[in-house]
Amino acid sequence: MRIYLLTSQNTMPNKNSKKTALKKAIKIALGCCFSLFASDSLLAQDSDPNLQDVEVVTVKGQKRDTLLQNADVAVTVFTSEYIENSRIRGLRRIDDLLPNVQFNQSGQTSSVFATIRGIESSQDIVNRAGLYIDGIPFRELNNSVLDQIESIEVLRGPQSTLYGANTEAGLFIVTSRKPQDYFEADIRLTNSYFNDENAYGVSSFLGGPIIDQQLKGSIVLNYSKEDAFLQNPFAPNISTAEIRESFVQGNLIYTPNDTLTVRSTFYIIETDAPGLYESEFVPLDRSAFDDNIFFNPFTQTVEGSFRELFHEGRNIGDFEFFSDVPKQTNEQDIVFGLGIEQALDFGSLDLAFSYAKLDEDSTGLDTDISAFRFQSGFAADFKETWSGEATFTSLDSDRFEYLFGISWYKEDRSFTRDISFFNPITNDYDGFGNVPELFAFAEDYAIFGSTTFGL
Repeated sequence: MRIYLLTSQNTMPNKNSKKTALKKAIKIALGCCFSLFASDSLLAQDSDPNLQDVEVVTVKGQKRDTLLQNADVAVTVFTSEYIENSRIRGLRRIDDLLPNVQFNQSGQTSSVFATIRGIESSQDIVNRAGLYIDGIPFRELNNSVLDQIESIEVLRGPQSTLYGANTEAGLFIVTSRKPQDYFEADIRLTNSYFNDENAYGVSSFLGGPIIDQQLKGSIVLNYSKEDAFLQNPFAPNISTAEIRESFVQGNLIYTPNDTLTVRSTFYIIETDAPGLYESEFVPLDRSAFDDNIFFNPFTQTVEGSFRELFHEGRNIGDFEFFSDVPKQTNEQDIVFGLGIEQALDFGSLDLAFSYAKLDEDSTGLDTDISAFRFQSGFAADFKETWSGEATFTSLDSDRFEYLFGISWYKEDRSFTRDISFFNPITNDYDGFGNVPELFAFAEDYAIFGSTTFGL
């Protein structure tokens, strides 16, 4: 039984600080020196018998276990030790550590999309960076899946010959922490604070054998609560916006014999965010925002600035937005995946299937971006996705290797976007429900393959 207790303190940096830029340059230089040293160490590990503790890093992204220094793709591997030491708890932390990788998120509660080498993904563009968890394909990235994992591989560049459609930007391969043939349990408590905001989390892991030598399983339980990094001093009925997230994940591994392995995974995420809309808008020019004037269309006169009329004479501060609209976001994610690996005398056959359901509603879009009472927006999304893949991989050979496969993806989505106007008679916003529900669907198939010849 192991118990971890982690705490940290952060302060928001000055984006224009020369010291910050100098520190970043020093870190990059040190990182380059360390990378050169690490590469020399890896090359020397076979020749120097005194080097016993050099970690051997294996890449799985090429559908074959390959040593990192022998991989012929642009790949970065984060091992479990590195993940723990770097405290990687979310996807946004990864792009601080990787070149040519950026994660796009329009709010603290919105979906995460990856841009790799300039190939962009967003909520309006299909996700062109693939995601595999324990060999099972998924399309949506989520921060919570990075809890209790063994490794993360990031492949930069097109991977369609190995993984089929929608991997032209790159690929993320997440390997969960596997249950062992013995019982183990961990609990981790974390706390962090920046400026006046606070966050804490509890994560636990329990795993072990269920049927001796055949079936083993694990379960992960996680709860976190954090204050929003953007604050709204005019928020009605709430002092500080926050995000509460509950996460449960289960894994089963069934090995009835030496040639067959069946893996299944599921997770459920519940998000409750009082005081937050899914995508908040903030002014880029705070001075212009403070001096913005209000024109009365009825009297055809300028009444004064927004600061004087609606913001109680105060200027907007760093990491603030002004809104008088009640805000609330709720989201539920349910995901299930199944993978089957059958070893054959002449290769291996891999079958994988996944299902995901997203149910989200968010209230409180303030289109005038101020504390002026005018209108409130509402967004609801319901999405179901199915993915399937079958791949055959030949035996390892120095002369000739090949693989081929087929993949399938289907998505059904319904969504609503609605607006409610402020009613001065009732001193409240009118209800929603005046806009019809919209529907969309998508489906794609792919046939892929690759060959390798030894010279």
